[in-house]
Amino acid sequence: MGFYVVSKGELTPFRVKIRSASFNNVSITPWLLRGVYVPDIITILASLYFILGDIDR
Repeated sequence: MGFYVVSKGELTPFRVKIRSASFNNVSITPWLLRGVYVPDIITILASLYFILGDIDR
């Protein structure tokens, strides 16, 4: 999980962004699936742990 917090020196943050681990896992799929046989795609995607609700944000 990644957090990005920006403040202008006040008590409350100006900008907050949260990047979930599921988003990181899915973002590398084009690199992982390059040159792979079609039947192997199912196995590779099953080995990545991701939750679609995290990616939807």
